[in-house]
Amino acid sequence: MRQQITLSEIIQAYGESLKATMYHTLPGIVKAYYSDGTADIQPAVHDVRFDPDTGERIPEEFPIIPKVRIMYPSAGPFKITWPLAAGNKVTLHAYDLDPTLHQATGNAEDPQDVRRHGGTYWHCVPQDCTDSAPTATAGQLTLDGPGITLGDGATDFVALASLVKAELTKIATALSTLTVTSGAGTGGTVLAGTPYTTPGDVKSSLVKSK
Repeated sequence: MRQQITLSEIIQAYGESLKATMYHTLPGIVKAYYSDGTADIQPAVHDVRFDPDTGERIPEEFPIIPKVRIMYPSAGPFKITWPLAAGNKVTLHAYDLDPTLHQATGNAEDPQDVRRHGGTYWHCVPQDCTDSAPTATAGQLTLDGPGITLGDGATDFVALASLVKAELTKIATALSTLTVTSGAGTGGTVLAGTPYTTPGDVKSSLVKSK
């Protein structure tokens, strides 16, 4: 039975031990959401250790990571945001080097802390890695060729409500000044009834008849 441990085995064991302490990407679960764009996140997988004497597998729960910055989709002056709730799934990522100065200035900066960090500077992407369904159950934005769909199975176009209402109000004002006459001629269409004065009451204001 061989008793001597070689140098390469020692180095390999050290390397494996070092890697076991460094984490860069993990699934997570929101425990609390804050209006400043951060959240308390519980890593959704356990840290598995092995007893060096018995080889027993020992899973340990990671502690909750407080006030993790949420990285919503953004570029230039545009950003898409939505509130998160306890129980929502996210994906945790950790920077290898201290990003603090870059986040403050937006420029390429020397890191204040030059050590490599496995799981110190966390941020999270609001993305559920367990979601395998093609459609969302509560809400969904779909970009499909020239169309944009809002909501699960939505079929109507996106409307600019304030602009549409303003145009309908103009139409209502114009129609309210019309004089309604009868006898438009054989086959003609006669508009009768109460003048159209509000943009929200088309059916009861105008009645088409032959």
